[in-house]
Amino acid sequence: MADIKNVLELLCKHLNLSIKVAIKPEYFRLSKYNKITEQSNSVLWATLHALSFYAAKEKRTDIYFEEYDELSATKLYFAFLQYPVIEFYGLSESCTNSRVLLLAFSWLLATQSVLSVVVRVQLLSSILGRECSHPDVSLTEVSAVGTTCSVNTQIKNILHHNSKVNFNLKHISELLQEKAKLANKAHGVSLNIDRLAHMNIMEIVLIKRLLAIHTDSNSTEQQKSELYTIGAILDVHVKWMEKEHIFYDWMITVIKECDKSPDVNTSKINWTGVANFISLLEYIIKRKLYSICSEKTKDSMEYFKLQCTSRLLRTSDIKCEANKLSMDTNARLSQVKESLRINKEELALQLKNILMTVPQCIKV
Repeated sequence: MADIKNVLELLCKHLNLSIKVAIKPEYFRLSKYNKITEQSNSVLWATLHALSFYAAKEKRTDIYFEEYDELSATKLYFAFLQYPVIEFYGLSESCTNSRVLLLAFSWLLATQSVLSVVVRVQLLSSILGRECSHPDVSLTEVSAVGTTCSVNTQIKNILHHNSKVNFNLKHISELLQEKAKLANKAHGVSLNIDRLAHMNIMEIVLIKRLLAIHTDSNSTEQQKSELYTIGAILDVHVKWMEKEHIFYDWMITVIKECDKSPDVNTSKINWTGVANFISLLEYIIKRKLYSICSEKTKDSMEYFKLQCTSRLLRTSDIKCEANKLSMDTNARLSQVKESLRINKEELALQLKNILMTVPQCIKV
């Protein structure tokens, strides 16, 4: 466990870059022994909320519980992911059993591969992902790389190209600035020298305008910052994939610590919190069922509405519509009469058979 300190620092750096949560390594160490502060508690809940959101969205894109508070939304996302620990659903924002939060966090990492999901989403939504998703990209080259290279190799290739793009953007800006400086210098030097080509005012204005267009400070800096961020995320993720087994080995010691702690048992479960969460689930399920029933009722009403001819129906020939409706009604009436006749005959036959079984003293 000598490397666990570095691994926790790497994990915190990963979370800081990918989901923008200011988590610290000591929060994990404190949670192992159920020692927690108000700050670390809120950060752990925020981390679980962000990661569970990504994991649930990976399963189904229409899952969205952000209309509820952070605590309820986090529990709902975990319930959707079928997290089996009842004690977790009874926790409050100021809970003292922070080890349960740490176990839930490790469950997300191990079973849902949530960090890989976050990195993939961040990469696809970045400027690098948008550029690579352009239709000019050769699909054959992408498939060839995907089949011949491992995941680590692919990420390293992306990092290499990302660094090249970032480097080129930086040097393009520097070269344009240098060009403008040299143009101004040449303009100043050539003012008092005969037989030397001199730049007029319009040429100077044109160069400055081109410089302003190509070196838009806001967009260029934003692009460079975004490329730097996604490069840092990919770099940290590669290192995390190589050392994540150390974190899971450390989590085994956390579970052992949990087993030997006498204060963690079923009597410590906040059943009131569990009941409140069950009530919330019941409310959500009822609302969903009501919306489904409403949609079905609406569809059936639309169906029956189309089967009838409206009095206000405007057609080119109203008599034809009335005749059609009359013919349909007569056809249905004939079917009903025929059905009644058949039922009457069957009923008479059954009565006759019953009377034949009655003793001879009864005469029909």
